[in-house]
Amino acid sequence: MSRDYSQTYPSIEPSEARQFLQQYTDAFRNLLDSKYRTHKNDFPLYTGWPFEIFAFIVPSGILVMYKTNAREFAIHVQAVKELPKERDFFPQFYTNRHFRAATKKPQAEAEREIDLQLSLESMIEDYESQQSERMEREWLENVKFEVGYYLKYLASAYEVKKESFQNNVYELFDLLENVLRFQNRMETFAGIHAHSLILLHEQILDDMETSIFLAIHGKYGAANSTLRRVLEVGFRGIESDHRLAARPGTRPANLAEWLQDNDLSFAGSGGIIERLLDQTTDTIVVSFFKKFRSREYASIRELVREMYRELSQYVHVELNSDRQIVLGFAEYDANLFEHWERTYSDVVLLVDLIFLLKFPSLFSSNAGAVWFPKLSAEELEFLQLSSTGKQPN
Repeated sequence: MSRDYSQTYPSIEPSEARQFLQQYTDAFRNLLDSKYRTHKNDFPLYTGWPFEIFAFIVPSGILVMYKTNAREFAIHVQAVKELPKERDFFPQFYTNRHFRAATKKPQAEAEREIDLQLSLESMIEDYESQQSERMEREWLENVKFEVGYYLKYLASAYEVKKESFQNNVYELFDLLENVLRFQNRMETFAGIHAHSLILLHEQILDDMETSIFLAIHGKYGAANSTLRRVLEVGFRGIESDHRLAARPGTRPANLAEWLQDNDLSFAGSGGIIERLLDQTTDTIVVSFFKKFRSREYASIRELVREMYRELSQYVHVELNSDRQIVLGFAEYDANLFEHWERTYSDVVLLVDLIFLLKFPSLFSSNAGAVWFPKLSAEELEFLQLSSTGKQPN
């Protein structure tokens, strides 16, 4: 049976409650000023002075609440039948027994409360530190799991790479030879003072290699997206160098910065395609495709525009994105690979043909050794004669 403390410890009188609270408050603030000076500003009952004290006495004890930043210090005590339900500001309940013990030594009670609060703060800091360390460990484990899972997910591309190699080894060899030929083209650019192409060489080379890498791993949309940059940047460099050779006074103060200007029109009216593919150039390239590739086009200018529009779709909204999502990260597709490989070959061939026709002095040099894709002697002769206005056989 529980002991009835109400007989041993009688109810609290308002007068003694007011006296205790005054003594306790004075002791509390004096201790903070003397013994706990370094921590005094951590206590709202110090920084929030003056404050009002509201005490509610019931048969079993007394509820004390402190309201900081009052207009003046005051103690309000009243006996009530029920304790208030709202306890918004620093509530503390004393049982009759606790109150009797506290009134004997108000200073000791105040010091015990200060020590308790400081200990609680230390315990909370330790707990928060432990929780932070635990969460960091869990986060690291989660990161490792997610990255590990993603690497397993990427492993599907390895199987695609094997199929790409097995089914297209000769086509890939030809494309890689194109890359090597372009890689060795820097001396040719320097010989004709093609400063724009020298500045863009590394970017074009990187995009050529990246497009092959993506296609080999089954990412055909991304491969075509990268291929658009090969076409765009290659033509931009040729147009810039051809114009500067004819009109040196048009060279911008910062050529590298000008070449990176995204506002330069490529396929629009008065853009790079229109300026680069004049009627003579267009006619020669149309004849070249008909004679050596058995392909008839009404206009190479429109062919390049159409090619650019198609490749741009992969940049903005990939045509096969739904398929790629359904199949997972990557899957070998012979038709998509063939379409990409044919487009890649056309892009590098067009860049090569236009470059050669805009700088016909190269026909008499040894630069033919570094063309990409490889051009036959008959093809070079046709282009050379056409560029001089002679009628080739």
